[in-house]
Amino acid sequence: MGQPADSVSAPAPPNALVAEPVGVAETASFGDGVTARLSSLRSLEAKASLPGETSGPAVALNLSIANGSPATIELASITIDLVDSRGMSSILIHSEPPTELSGSLPAGATTEGTYVFRLDPEMRDNASITVKYSSVTPLVTFQGSLPHA
Repeated sequence: MGQPADSVSAPAPPNALVAEPVGVAETASFGDGVTARLSSLRSLEAKASLPGETSGPAVALNLSIANGSPATIELASITIDLVDSRGMSSILIHSEPPTELSGSLPAGATTEGTYVFRLDPEMRDNASITVKYSSVTPLVTFQGSLPHA
């Protein structure tokens, strides 16, 4: 007889693509010489401009990417998600002032983009911000409290 299904554990996938979380004031490494940091976080009132967006309290974050690798990297496929204290993804607002990252980043260069997420103040403690720039590098996570006002 085999073991009951709930007692069998699956092995961890090889080369798991999730880096250890860091604090919101720390620098995260993608493991290939490329790093990310949240250079600033601020509270603001967002104004919706596209279908599906809502106006209201929001958090703007400046994401800085430094390319310490020996090659140019592409930023066109970068993804970023903010998960609130309930574990729910926040809505990314595409109206001003966002300047989302795109294009290429040469070796040795640094660039910064701004992302605005609709997020009520009471949901800002113990939030997580995940960033991925490449399918072959780990997802990095920043965890901590975000500005309330």
